[in-house]
Amino acid sequence: MSPAFEHKLRHAGAEEYVSGIVLLETAIDIFALDQALHSKRATPAERYGEVYAALRYNAEQAQPRFRGELDAGVGSGLVRGYQAYWIENLFVVSAKATFFEALRKRGDIRSLSENFRAKLIAPERGDATNGRDHVPRESGYDGLDEESTEPGQDAIGATR
Repeated sequence: MSPAFEHKLRHAGAEEYVSGIVLLETAIDIFALDQALHSKRATPAERYGEVYAALRYNAEQAQPRFRGELDAGVGSGLVRGYQAYWIENLFVVSAKATFFEALRKRGDIRSLSENFRAKLIAPERGDATNGRDHVPRESGYDGLDEESTEPGQDAIGATR
């Protein structure tokens, strides 16, 4: 569980719903698949087809059991709603803190993290020819920290 999400759950009220990302374990080794496709010199269309099929199959195998538990949680009032995503084998879940806390003990969950709401920021105006990147101060960006990155950032090697 990410530290930010753990903090959010600890400070949530008993009846408050929290939005979180539940990333399930995956049986697909995407790096091995990538190597196999490179070695057989797959065309972009072949690569797309094989990766798409593998990710869809993985989600179809991994998600139904957890989806059943989410549906039971909806029935009991612990879960307000959820959305499944096959491309990263995850669920975005709106639930009470007690539901998320119970997920800690499961072996089929890779990570639990806080959901986020993307916000657009206005670009900083300035001399575009001065060779410097402009990052608005309000963005809070000061580089990547391995302790606070999300699973997707780690998957693409953003911390490297």
